[in-house]
Amino acid sequence: MNEEIDNIDRKIISILLNEGRKSFNEISLIVGVSTGTVANRIKKLLKKGVIKKFTVDL
Repeated sequence: MNEEIDNIDRKIISILLNEGRKSFNEISLIVGVSTGTVANRIKKLLKKGVIKKFTVDL
C-alpha cells in the first residue's frame, strides 16, 4: 500500500467489521465526516485491497 490508513479509515473499517449493514450516512454521522467522504474512503480501501469483499455467512 502506498498510503497509510489513517484514523478515519480505521473508524470506517471498524464500523464495517462490527455493523456491516450501516449505511454510508449512518457511518458518516458516527465518524464525523460527510457521506461523500465515507463513500470515497470505502472506494479507496476497496481499490487498495484493504477491503476485499462484502460477504454474508449463513
